[in-house]
Amino acid sequence: MIVALVAGFITIPLLLFTNQPYTMSLFGNQIDIGELSIGKSITVITLLGLVLYFYFRAIQVMRNTVKELVDGHYFSESVITNFKKMGTLFLICGIGFFVVNIILKLLLENRLSFGLDFSLFLFVITGLFFLFLSEVFKVAKDATEENNLTI
Repeated sequence: MIVALVAGFITIPLLLFTNQPYTMSLFGNQIDIGELSIGKSITVITLLGLVLYFYFRAIQVMRNTVKELVDGHYFSESVITNFKKMGTLFLICGIGFFVVNIILKLLLENRLSFGLDFSLFLFVITGLFFLFLSEVFKVAKDATEENNLTI
């Protein structure tokens, strides 16, 4: 992730200030970075950076949760909290990709259009699944604690 940030800080100014044609595909839109104004380019890059930050943060929390589960801490408070964080972060990613797609259409084509994409559904369903898992693990933790007290 650090390498990607360093590469981004090096290449983004080169793309923004050289006015060379550089075409990339983003959410089904062909974008020529050289044609965009600096303000539009910075807006697109900032929004994408934010959404990708939340995505990589969700993956990092997932990694920490898997470590906890492998260690045998199935019903710990950190696992429940991490599932809730993952769900929230994936929901933010889904909504963020949707908003970025709308803003891209607005900036590039000067029209406001809404379209549902598979990535929106995937992230929203994944987020809701992890929120559901956090509630299931919370109920299981409470049941385990109650069961341990009755013995």
